[in-house]
Amino acid sequence: MLKNRLKTPVHDKAVMDLPSAANSSLADPCFINDAVVYVYAPQKQVHRVESYLQAKKISYRLNDCTAPAESLKNHAVCYYQLPKMDKTLQDFVADRQCGAKATSLIDYLEDLLKYTPIELLDLDDVQSNKQHQNIGRSYTVLKRCMDVIGAVILLPFAVTICLFTALTIKVLTGGLVFYRVRVNGKHNAPITILKFNTSDLYGARPPLVMKSTVQSSLKSLIGKMIRYTELDALLYLINVVKGEMSLIGPRPARQELDVLIEQKNPHYRSRYQVKPGMTGYAQINNARAANSESSYDLYYVRHPSIGFDLKIIVKKMVRTIFGSPLNGYS
Repeated sequence: MLKNRLKTPVHDKAVMDLPSAANSSLADPCFINDAVVYVYAPQKQVHRVESYLQAKKISYRLNDCTAPAESLKNHAVCYYQLPKMDKTLQDFVADRQCGAKATSLIDYLEDLLKYTPIELLDLDDVQSNKQHQNIGRSYTVLKRCMDVIGAVILLPFAVTICLFTALTIKVLTGGLVFYRVRVNGKHNAPITILKFNTSDLYGARPPLVMKSTVQSSLKSLIGKMIRYTELDALLYLINVVKGEMSLIGPRPARQELDVLIEQKNPHYRSRYQVKPGMTGYAQINNARAANSESSYDLYYVRHPSIGFDLKIIVKKMVRTIFGSPLNGYS
């Protein structure tokens, strides 16, 4: 038992439903444990942590230094920004690490929510991500082999579908069939992808992004089908074969859009620590808003594994076959 105790008030909150900065489009957590979680954080971060935990309806006690070690063994104990705590609180958390298995709050929430809580994430947390930094050559080689094998399997089907789609667009519109888009690849290296020209489906776009070359009077049935089935992604196989993209990874966005999103979400660029993909973890979770997509993309970046990739592939196939559209923007 420590001699010195913090004078910081203890914050004890049960399940609450209060307004929060957390993105409401993210799925509510499936609770893996109804027990109270003990959280220790710097005093300056108390409001930030409380707001997030309350929004996610997680029972917690914050900076409680009166709980005996025996009782803590039956609860999750988490720390947030440990180096920024005062020494007394750091010592308390260190004393509890053995008996209560204290862990990072970010890691605990990722395990609970299955996405990264970007509202609590600092840029240093992403840049120092040990799981991503420790990716071995075996994972890189296996992932590339999976990409090549997958591309070989998909190419005959993709060529047939894409030729039929291109011919249909040409007959219906008489305009351009494809257009090129510059997107960011791994480490923000620029790459070019092809997309079907179905701009009438989406209406007029700002000149910064794209100028429509298809007559505005066309309400293209083929365009709706492409959007519903995400046939555009089949064109990305060209980039997969070239090694610029992967079957699984964060979906690429136009460079102009990247700039706009990053102004509001500083974590957004972290998704490019890996190759962009034809589909990804955000898409199988129906993430549409930029913040929610970033939360799932960062979770994928921070937890690389072939098993994770295979799980995403299976879920994507099941949703496509049984008619559950995944409308992540691209």
